[in-house]
Amino acid sequence: MPDFSKQRSYQVNCTISESPCLTTLGRVCSSTQKRSRMNTYENQKEEYLSFLESHYPQALQKDIEKVVIGQTDAVQMCCQILFEHVTRIANPNSGMKKHNYFLIGPTGSGKTEIWRCLSKVSPVPIPIISSAEVTPAGVKDLGIEDLFSALLRQYSNLENGIIILDEFDKLIRPRSFDSGSNISNIIQSELLKVFEGSYLYKNNSVLINTCNITFICIGTFSEDNTFSVSQNINVFSLLREYGIIPELLGRFSGPIIRTNKLSEEDYLKILLKSASGFKQIADHYLYCYNVKIRIDDEALNVIARFAADNQQLGVRGMHTIIEEAIRRRLPGRKLSKKHVIKITVDDIIHPCTQ
Repeated sequence: MPDFSKQRSYQVNCTISESPCLTTLGRVCSSTQKRSRMNTYENQKEEYLSFLESHYPQALQKDIEKVVIGQTDAVQMCCQILFEHVTRIANPNSGMKKHNYFLIGPTGSGKTEIWRCLSKVSPVPIPIISSAEVTPAGVKDLGIEDLFSALLRQYSNLENGIIILDEFDKLIRPRSFDSGSNISNIIQSELLKVFEGSYLYKNNSVLINTCNITFICIGTFSEDNTFSVSQNINVFSLLREYGIIPELLGRFSGPIIRTNKLSEEDYLKILLKSASGFKQIADHYLYCYNVKIRIDDEALNVIARFAADNQQLGVRGMHTIIEEAIRRRLPGRKLSKKHVIKITVDDIIHPCTQ
């Protein structure tokens, strides 16, 4: 239970004090705090309503799909989730219920990138956390209370936010202490009330209220990374088989969001048209070294084909292949005159065939 001793002591002192000035001061402070909270709430609500007017789901989706290619359904659902979440926060008396969601799909298909893009325009905080760092209470590393303590130091409005638990599949895979206790089941049990919505305590004091927080748990949930949206499977059965306890599954009332396996054509579009594609890489080296990077079509096709055949490579892997080829050709300093570096298939084939 929280420790209210200091609050009770303050109230008693104000009540029995012989000085009317102290009593008046206490009332003034209380009134000022209330006004401050009201002003903060009104400012936040104004920001929420402004967002809802200008960032409706279709507009958000159009912007996100400039970065995330080939995931129309997943992008659409994530944009709807953000819009609905902000609507609920802006209208606390509406009776809208909060939902939690799973976002499932192959490595490198854009799952985390969708929420990274949405976090840049969201009026509520959207921290993205690596679930692999979370441990049970009392175990060295990052316990759930420690995690929220760290987040609260970074986000003042966390209780109204959306929390993304990336690589959640790594968190819930069965692991054991030396004693034989299942670490995964212990962590999942600790997360039940957090996901349901309740007060979280640390050192006998209220740390945070999670009743308004939407949780998105992201992962591949597949040992060989072959899980695809087109597979005709019972996803909840897959999640249970993977190690999620039934009680935790019951805290996820929202529909499961799934990303597709990307095709060679998708990867080529990412390189040519996405805001996170080749142009982003080229701009970096132009600024740093005054070199203009050009890459021929055959080289781009080789990279896209290799990424499609090796799904764990993902977009980051494609970037790595291109940057390795570029870095072998870079000058040792920034040039005074612009210089052109052309990347051909001969520069690309070697790393792709290792």
